[in-house]
Amino acid sequence: MPIDHLPRRLCGPAERIRDGLLTDATALVILGAGMIARGISYSDIAGPGPSGHPAESWMTMGTWSIVWVAVGVLCLTIAPCTAPSPPPWPSAPAWACTSCGA
Repeated sequence: MPIDHLPRRLCGPAERIRDGLLTDATALVILGAGMIARGISYSDIAGPGPSGHPAESWMTMGTWSIVWVAVGVLCLTIAPCTAPSPPPWPSAPAWACTSCGA
């Protein structure tokens, strides 16, 4: 693993970042940001545009804007809840690298 080649003091933080990025939280943040951007593009801020999908004719573009932004905010709100929780037992010291065996 590339983490094995890091200095000992960086090994622990690098493992925590890797563990956090391997959760569903990363995908939820990306989806949430994309949905908010799409919602803003449907709003009056971006100006009127042609509807390109049959489902877009079911509701007004302002309503679609609210739906997309709401779902995006929901994704961003849920993202921290999917992060791994620390174990109930004491963890290794910050200087110890569990993947390195050091």
